[in-house]
Amino acid sequence: MIYKHTDGGSVASGLDEQNDCVIRALAIAGQIDYKLAYDIVAATGRKPNGGANFQNCALRAQQTGYFKYELLERNWPSKTLSQFVQANPQGRFVVRVKSSTRGWFHVITIINGVLYDSPKNGVRKGNTRVLSAWSIEP
Repeated sequence: MIYKHTDGGSVASGLDEQNDCVIRALAIAGQIDYKLAYDIVAATGRKPNGGANFQNCALRAQQTGYFKYELLERNWPSKTLSQFVQANPQGRFVVRVKSSTRGWFHVITIINGVLYDSPKNGVRKGNTRVLSAWSIEP
């Protein structure tokens, strides 16, 4: 699996956020500026450095006309990232996986089989379980 380290534009935006995987996923998959993605997520009630629900944020982005999304899979922990990429070699996806932090979740972006995530979150292995996946159309 090909892995590309990216902060999704957070450094360039001047924002120093923690727990910003949803913001990065919106920015990367939706091809929008990190600050705009930050504002979309904040409009759903996210506090600075707090986590967010991707589904709610994607709905807000769609309602405001930034991109369209579609839920592909939900709560299917039997599929791995490698299997997901093999089944979906083309397209833009946001994928929710179980975080290395107990009880938390993490979202990543996959574009045409390449996994995009921040190096601060560590490298996701191919055997990481997919919990949910959304198709994104900018």
